[in-house]
Amino acid sequence: MEERDYAIDDDVKFVAPHVLAHRLIPASGKDPKAILQRLLDSVPI
Repeated sequence: MEERDYAIDDDVKFVAPHVLAHRLIPASGKDPKAILQRLLDSVPI
């Protein structure tokens, strides 16, 4: 990412909602990407 040979925490935080959202079965009316983003924002890195 950005011509690096390794990933940094910001790379993981950026791609995680796009890669993992389809694995969630949210409650009615909930957005899987928003749920993952809130989760990632709550984890100190």
